[in-house]
Amino acid sequence: MNIYFYEDKTAAQFDPISLTRPVHAIRCGQKSFVEWNIDQLPKDSHISLFVRKEMENISKEIYPEYSINPDNLEDGIWVLASAVLKREEWNDLIESKTPFFKNDKQVACFRTSDQAQKWLLNSESSMTVDSTVAQKITLQYSVPEYLWEILPLAHQLLNDEFVKNNFSKERDSLSLINEGNISIDETAEILPQVVLNATDGPIIIEKNVKIYPFTYIQGPAFVGEGSVISPHTQFKNSYCGPMCKLGGEVSKTIIQGYSNKVHDGHLGDSFLGEWVNLGAGTTNSNLKNNYQPVSISVNGTMVNTNTLFAGLYIGDHSKTAIGTQFNTGTIVGPACNIVTSGLPSKYIHPFTWFINGKHIKTRIEKFFKTMELSMKRRNQILSEATTELYKYIYDNR
Repeated sequence: MNIYFYEDKTAAQFDPISLTRPVHAIRCGQKSFVEWNIDQLPKDSHISLFVRKEMENISKEIYPEYSINPDNLEDGIWVLASAVLKREEWNDLIESKTPFFKNDKQVACFRTSDQAQKWLLNSESSMTVDSTVAQKITLQYSVPEYLWEILPLAHQLLNDEFVKNNFSKERDSLSLINEGNISIDETAEILPQVVLNATDGPIIIEKNVKIYPFTYIQGPAFVGEGSVISPHTQFKNSYCGPMCKLGGEVSKTIIQGYSNKVHDGHLGDSFLGEWVNLGAGTTNSNLKNNYQPVSISVNGTMVNTNTLFAGLYIGDHSKTAIGTQFNTGTIVGPACNIVTSGLPSKYIHPFTWFINGKHIKTRIEKFFKTMELSMKRRNQILSEATTELYKYIYDNR
């Protein structure tokens, strides 16, 4: 079966994380959106991804095994990149070809090659049909359209798909609460006086993770491969991808990967991209003093989040100085440096040095030098596709 995962106009609403990757690759807790789906598909499925033009080369780098924006289309299943289907929903879709909807928006359907080609020729249209059609199925999971809507889905997916690692290893002075809901890879190093509390949801500790003493982890939680958690850390209801360094208090937050929040300070109800570095004492507010819903500027439009809790949303390769404080519902684009004694603006454009209230455009040559050095520290190489994408952002944002 041919499976096509596509971005639509909501891709821009995942700003700033979607500026540097396709929506398919955004972390939804333990895995990315597309990884959750592919794990439910037959092994012989042929996977194609449709992405924004500027994401084409970086997508080929991230997903070399899949077709990216193919010219020749076959009959197949089309699924919105931010939609996650359960295995039984995939079976229904493949067998009956009945479309799936969420909030009257079609998010998964069968299309002939001719139907798909016509849709692709009209980039302003939506992969949709009349929502009043007799035969339709409501998708069970929510379909996020903004970053702050991802965490509840991440919690639900971790609870539904949790598989315990049966490996058992004696560990000194490790407190496990609701042990059946905890999975620890055999290569993980957990020092004494660590508490893992899985009462409210599963906890997964991946390969080569190191957790120092007096750390408290509260599920649902996921710690990605090679990450290090400093002493006295609180990591609650949060997810981090590979090779992160964590410390202080992290609560209800998703970290894409390869980022540092190693010092004291509060990070809550937030979403961090890759290669982010938060200086010592960096703290964000996640609740307004008047207990009103938080509004956030997304691509120049103020959006009511309809939630009381919303923190910091910071793009790839952005950094903060020591003692930085962020207001509730702040967005920082990729490639930024925040150096200020007061609260920064609530929206900071990509490639900005924010210095004590002044917005200064970053010099791209110096940025690339720093970018290359930071990636080398984790044995990663700055690729041509990444450089090309950041030049595009620099010129167009």
